[in-house]
Amino acid sequence: MGYFDEEIIRDFKKAKTNLVILSDAELDLIVKNINKNIPFSGSQIAWHLLENSAYLGLTTSQAALKALTGKIKQVAKGCVFIVGDSTDHAYSVNVKDITVALELFSAIPQHTYLTQANHNWIACLSFEGHIDFSNLPPQNT
Repeated sequence: MGYFDEEIIRDFKKAKTNLVILSDAELDLIVKNINKNIPFSGSQIAWHLLENSAYLGLTTSQAALKALTGKIKQVAKGCVFIVGDSTDHAYSVNVKDITVALELFSAIPQHTYLTQANHNWIACLSFEGHIDFSNLPPQNT
């Protein structure tokens, strides 16, 4: 387990918030579906190619994190998957705990992707500190 994974798990325990570590097979499936259905430009999502994308602000902005929390709570039910490019594991949190998850993951220097099993939306906390969100058309996953 990598340093960031240990930090994430410790911080969730400290916040008394449930965090599920997903299996490698679940991580692989999430990444495969993201890569299959989302356009990328280099290592980042090509947000300008997504019809319904919105730039919400910087990860250092509480208002931007609150806006992302609102958008996720509007579209998400159940568990939200969280995948980072500097962590060894993918995670799942209940949508009711998304505020805690966003606060903790926004402090990790990585691209953090958030989605659900149906992949009808995606969000990103980028390494560069940007917050983006997009509803997605139905996909064949």
